[in-house]
Amino acid sequence: MDGNRIIKTTSGWLMLVINIALYIMPIVVLINSRGALSGILLSSVMLLAALLISPGFFIVNPNYSALLVLFGKYKGTVVENGFCWANPLLTKHKISLRVRNQETSRIKVNDQSGNPIEIAAVVVWKVTDPYKAQFEVDMYTDYVSVQSESALRHMASKY
Repeated sequence: MDGNRIIKTTSGWLMLVINIALYIMPIVVLINSRGALSGILLSSVMLLAALLISPGFFIVNPNYSALLVLFGKYKGTVVENGFCWANPLLTKHKISLRVRNQETSRIKVNDQSGNPIEIAAVVVWKVTDPYKAQFEVDMYTDYVSVQSESALRHMASKY
């Protein structure tokens, strides 16, 4: 597979200035052209460009990343925090990189000698590879829960 690819995006602030200019310029062009057909066409093109640019804005918060996918093909991961702009056709999947904890329920298992014991655990974990968390497992939070309980059962029966 592709694996995790860190990419940089265009500054959202720069594109915001361009986008605002593309919304204002059609008004200026229409006023200066006094309703001429060329002015109306130019205004329409600028307004269409502004509308096409607008969906490309997104924010990456601290301890989050955004995975960018274009028509089902993974393009890369944005980990730099801030206001960003990317191709408006890209789908943006946000993944939390925060440290989390998972408390397993109390389970009854037999130890190596066959004695029944009750055991529970608290697992502290975080996503280190957003690509794998999004595309390699279904519901990565559920995956951590199942794997934690399985490891706990294995460890208890081993000792």
